[in-house]
Amino acid sequence: MKRGNRVFGICLALIVAIAMCTPAFACSISKSKALDKALKNEGLTKAQVKVLKLKKESKKQYEVKFIKLSTCTEYEYELNACNGKITEKEVKYCYKRCSSKSKIGKKQARKIVAKASGVSVKKIKKGSCKYKYKGNKGYYKIKFRSGKKKYSYKVLAPTGAIMEYEWERVR
Repeated sequence: MKRGNRVFGICLALIVAIAMCTPAFACSISKSKALDKALKNEGLTKAQVKVLKLKKESKKQYEVKFIKLSTCTEYEYELNACNGKITEKEVKYCYKRCSSKSKIGKKQARKIVAKASGVSVKKIKKGSCKYKYKGNKGYYKIKFRSGKKKYSYKVLAPTGAIMEYEWERVR
């Protein structure tokens, strides 16, 4: 009877060892695949961008950062290393300086963010909207949650142009 248990134990150990070597257990996409997923999300090709960072931050996450050459727009993504799903995205736009010192107002800034994000103004009003002035720029910083995402936008006060935005999944 002891010999049977020993054989069973050896067989079980072999099955577990083989299972751990299969692709299902080797849960990781390549760096190239992570970059391709981020570029595909923006509708861009490798020829249209300059990659600034392509790094596996942990066993579970890749960080991809690149600039679109034609507009100088900077994109930063965090992707799940197992399935390639985007968990966080940040975009920083280049903008032209506006000589006008007038402001569009919080109400208009929220409308602009609603149009860009596809979230209703009513939900955006539940978040925060603050006017800030930094580095010779006046802008509105708008933060809100919708569904399983947390958003943050910066809207240039004189023009209403979106300077930067990011979102991340929340649990």
